[in-house]
Amino acid sequence: MRKQALTLIILILIIVSIAIIERYNTKHQANHTRNTSHIFKLVSLSPAITELVYSLQLDSNLAGVTRYCDYPPDAKTKQNIGGYYDPNLELIAQISPRYVLVSSEHKSVAEKLHTLNIQSVTLDTSSPAKILQSYIILGKLFGKEELANQLVADIKKRLQQIKDITRELPKPTVMIVIGQGMSGNTNNKIYIVGDDSFYNPILEVAGGVNVALNIASPYPMVSPESIIHLNPDIIIELIEDDNTGVISENIYDKWSDIAMVNAVRNKRIYQLRNDYIFIPGPRFIKIAEEFCRILHPANTENL
Repeated sequence: MRKQALTLIILILIIVSIAIIERYNTKHQANHTRNTSHIFKLVSLSPAITELVYSLQLDSNLAGVTRYCDYPPDAKTKQNIGGYYDPNLELIAQISPRYVLVSSEHKSVAEKLHTLNIQSVTLDTSSPAKILQSYIILGKLFGKEELANQLVADIKKRLQQIKDITRELPKPTVMIVIGQGMSGNTNNKIYIVGDDSFYNPILEVAGGVNVALNIASPYPMVSPESIIHLNPDIIIELIEDDNTGVISENIYDKWSDIAMVNAVRNKRIYQLRNDYIFIPGPRFIKIAEEFCRILHPANTENL
């Protein structure tokens, strides 16, 4: 009887031990699955999207970027897969990413990726609102929803601060120039920001009115005569440059042929050279703050 009881106890211990081991193995396997599920490769075909990926702390998954993706600086250490419009599809295929993150301008590239059985995710960063929406899309897709919501909330808070500053202030008319402005030549024509542009909602938040709102083209070319007719209160030149610029010594001389324009007469011509000026990405909030400082310098001490 005692021998049978001992055998039964041993059998029970064996069964319990097996159950514990199986439970441990199942739990360990589940944890391993959860951990490895986040190990995947991404390729970004846009500097703006690359910035979104980094701010969502997905940079360890970023295996390839374009030659134009240079912010943050670490992006330059990633595999170069070619240009914005001409990415190296063969190289992308060799990387074997789970997703290629493309912009809304990459329709043909996305179709080619599809023929190669490479999945793509299209993100629209053509406006501030769509940039914020891209945060949410990426956050949901890659398990970064909480961080995405926080980043969006932070940007919206900064936008609201600008709106609060400018709500009751006069709204000057502004002409935004793409590249260098006038060159002292009366035949000179320049490109400005028109109606359907990334910069319009930013300028509106900053408390300004675009003088070219009625020009349908996003970046129309205008003559000195057109500028005289538009007569902006403020001119802002956006210049692609790696260094934060200051007003050129001859900036007013360049516009002297149209000295009757308010912005020239009142010496309200400015240059912005920051590296993010031409990237429609999450740093658009910095552009809004820069615009606000230019338009309303007396009211932005704490901005």
